[in-house]
Amino acid sequence: FLLPPTLLPSTLSSAGATPLRLGGATKDQILIGKGCSSSLARATWIACPHEALSEGDDAVDAAASVGKRMSRSGFSAPSCIPARVPGTVLATLLQNGTFPGVDLANVYFEDNLARIPDINVTGALRWTFWFRTSFEVAVDPSCSVSSPKKTGGNAGGFLRLNFRSINYELEVYINGNSVAPAHLLRQKGGGSLGAQRATGMYHRFSYPVPVDWSRDGTQEITVAALFMPPKYHGSPGGQGGDHEIAKNGAEMQFGAGWDWIQATPDRNTGPWDEVSVSASGPLILSDPLVKTTSIENSGDATLEFSLFVENLDKEVVSGEIVIETESTSASLFIVIRPGEKKEAVIPNVNLANATLWWPHTHGEPHLYAATAKFVETHENGPTKAGAVLATLEWPFGVATVEYEVNNAGRIFKVNGQKIFLQGGNWIATDQLLRYSTDSSRYYAEVRAHKEMGFNMIRVWGGGIAERPKFYEACDRLGVLVMQEFWMTGDNNGRWAGNYSWPLNHNTYLESALDTILMIRRHVSLLFWNAGNELYPLSKSPPSDILLKLQEYVTKYHSNRLLVMSSMTNYTDFDPVLSLAPKDGPYGFLSQEEWYERNPGLFFWNNTRAENLTIGFQPEVGSVSTPTFESMLKFMGEGAMRNFPRDFPNAEVDPIWEYHKFLPYNGGVNAFGKPTEARDYAFRAQLAQFTQYRNLFEGFQERMWNPISAILMWKSQSPWPTFRGALYDTYLAPTGGYYGARAACTAPIHVQLNLKNFTVAIVNKSPREFKRLFVSVNAFDLLSSGAPQKQSIRLGPFEVPANSVLSDIRGIEWPNDLRAGMRSVLLWRLALEDNTTVLDINEYWQSHFDAPQNYSSLARLREDPGVPKPKLNITILDQDYESWDFPEASGEGEEYMSKMKLKVQIQTVLDKNGENYAAFGVRITLRNVSFSEGLHAHGSSDDRVLPSWISASYFTVLPGETKVVMVEFAMLETSKAGRSLIAARKRTKCPTTATRGLPQHYAVEADGWNTEPVRACAQIVM
Repeated sequence: FLLPPTLLPSTLSSAGATPLRLGGATKDQILIGKGCSSSLARATWIACPHEALSEGDDAVDAAASVGKRMSRSGFSAPSCIPARVPGTVLATLLQNGTFPGVDLANVYFEDNLARIPDINVTGALRWTFWFRTSFEVAVDPSCSVSSPKKTGGNAGGFLRLNFRSINYELEVYINGNSVAPAHLLRQKGGGSLGAQRATGMYHRFSYPVPVDWSRDGTQEITVAALFMPPKYHGSPGGQGGDHEIAKNGAEMQFGAGWDWIQATPDRNTGPWDEVSVSASGPLILSDPLVKTTSIENSGDATLEFSLFVENLDKEVVSGEIVIETESTSASLFIVIRPGEKKEAVIPNVNLANATLWWPHTHGEPHLYAATAKFVETHENGPTKAGAVLATLEWPFGVATVEYEVNNAGRIFKVNGQKIFLQGGNWIATDQLLRYSTDSSRYYAEVRAHKEMGFNMIRVWGGGIAERPKFYEACDRLGVLVMQEFWMTGDNNGRWAGNYSWPLNHNTYLESALDTILMIRRHVSLLFWNAGNELYPLSKSPPSDILLKLQEYVTKYHSNRLLVMSSMTNYTDFDPVLSLAPKDGPYGFLSQEEWYERNPGLFFWNNTRAENLTIGFQPEVGSVSTPTFESMLKFMGEGAMRNFPRDFPNAEVDPIWEYHKFLPYNGGVNAFGKPTEARDYAFRAQLAQFTQYRNLFEGFQERMWNPISAILMWKSQSPWPTFRGALYDTYLAPTGGYYGARAACTAPIHVQLNLKNFTVAIVNKSPREFKRLFVSVNAFDLLSSGAPQKQSIRLGPFEVPANSVLSDIRGIEWPNDLRAGMRSVLLWRLALEDNTTVLDINEYWQSHFDAPQNYSSLARLREDPGVPKPKLNITILDQDYESWDFPEASGEGEEYMSKMKLKVQIQTVLDKNGENYAAFGVRITLRNVSFSEGLHAHGSSDDRVLPSWISASYFTVLPGETKVVMVEFAMLETSKAGRSLIAARKRTKCPTTATRGLPQHYAVEADGWNTEPVRACAQIVM
């Protein structure tokens, strides 16, 4: 790819790519169905290097001649290859085997990404590509505007080619002619503009497609689209590389690299998001918003509906916008001039007995369905029997959002209730942006946050403007969102770069406005933020950009807030303008530090910031190590052998460094020094469990005093990394995931302060609890039978709503276990009222007076003289549920079946009625019918991912029984569904792989000192 002066045919054909010819008799037929829109993901696309098609002309100036030639029937070129749409140029090249030994499946393996030449070396032209498709279009009669009114303007209807997002510049040619984006044509007032470049990564671009609606049958459409990389791509490195990438008008800054990810070689050039065609009559309805202006004591809600109406025709159109929901309706008469696009607002709509939308921690995230129709009328009544000229359907939630500001920061309220915000920072689903239209991927990742008890996601400003599928998942699952615009202190002046960047403010602001309009309909969007760590606010964001952002949010999303920066500076912090005066830390802390005020936080002069008042903490980060099976997917044998056992006394393997290894050997070695990678990984999971449980418990013990929000940096990662992710890019949870879940899921939670060893009860719910009791029991993990060493019962207690009862009582180390003994106790806390256990929490601890040292637990795992406890696992119950789930491509539907298993895990006593406790027990769901793929080592990965498991890394005492819930999903192609049969008495799973149905699923339990055991279920039609 680097060596040829142009991308010659031989370069690609040698990799197995077959040049395609589109045109003539073979074409895809695109049927525009009931929704009057169709994805082009299933159309046949080819990608062609512009460099090879310019025929010796100046490659940049040759775009027009190439585009006209390419967008005509019969075009072919030997340098063209099958394209991936939606997808980036890099994704297409990887799919075609352009880079020897590197493809889409292994691009993240070891340092394969480094084997792809970076744009900083090749130059932008090498990544400048044409994407071409040819298809026949037909409009299904079920499309409500398939027979639009015939006027003197357009005899029939209108067809548009839509790019929901591109990167970074785009020129479009259709049937031999250049086409300008519709919004530019509208600004000009119609006519033709010739070739016009669309610019910006976060902007929807639509292009009018010439169609003769008077003709019967299908019509051929040929599209050629030229995609050009960002002009300022910069050199790769940490924190946005050399920072030049921030010069672009709206761009994903981590594309140039960060301290947790390598740079993306093409900077994500291409049609990375949905491409579609849509048909309409003379009008288009778009970008709705349902604003909840008030909720009355009676339960009624007052709503305000708004949406945009665009007239594509050359005639004035008048009529009523009629909006209907299950429980109310409203209408508004408007007149719209030719070529006009304007917002229509219908205020003061009463919704009786409203069912509110809540974040999942406080209630059900109920969604209503709305339908808007434009019915043609004149002021004195309807004409043509009230012809429907346009329709729009969308879901919406009824919820109010308010906030308070005090000296510590902001407190957010939903429906009048204070919400303690716990969550994570979100980057993107994938470094190559492969899941931009994938409903199931977005659902899985947002669901992971919900399963951890998180009720908020911050979409970080160095990443992307998240896609509608993400927000649909958040709406549905009840997870609030903070969406940031695309600036960072790292690249926009504070620490590097320039305060004036981006250079093209107009492009940036057009992208910002379009993003606001695209996602404002989503009730989960809690507030907007102008950028990451911007400071000083007099310079960043640039004043003209800030004023426009404030104007746009006030005008088009007035029921939401715009904050100026996630973090400014403690010297002049203003909680009205910024979320926090300081953020961090970003490393592994000892357990007691997490229970201090502002744990691990230091001023720039290296003095502790323990007295700094921080209410809303947008970033606190720590370490991350994927599970052993996930590490096998991106680490080779040599790197696995060279795991960092001797850090800091020995250099870290280059592959570990390439994947951004952040050391915490103290936490790992606390369980005894590992001798192989598998042991290292298990120890790392246990260390992460305690690290993230302690992190969230330490902050929530200070709920409202002064903490109102705590967001982890980061909760997910777009590639396999050793920094900041609670589940990995394969959707496998880490020990940190289960630690966060242990801390955050219960609405009322009992916990132990690991600095002063006092008990606290945290009530994050709007309910008051009375007559609560806490039992504290300690068990010796190093003795057979795990004898009980202490038992305390505390209470009764009253805990008001949204409050913390702390410093209840300190617990003490048992007298019969001396400080010098290498004992490890399991402390189990249970919170209960008179009838029900409300929460259980457990801690493993060595002596309180010494740094935590669990190395004696290694004896349970590694000493052959210590008997291993045996586990018995049984599937007690099962459930099946099927629900409609929109397909990723947007065409038709798939159906997702939820499979739920109730699993019992029990330790089996020996003949003397004793055994050791099973420590660190974890649950894995496996598809034992066939393997999804192979690791680099050749071992199969049969894990079912994602799967939702209620607990892992827990302890089962001798003779004790634990119940765990396991849930997973299957996509189906029909509503017929599948039934789940649990083999309750089956002790053996299939020993040979099978394909098709029935599929056998194994729930596996293993642990620190136990051998794996399985119980199986099977899926049958």
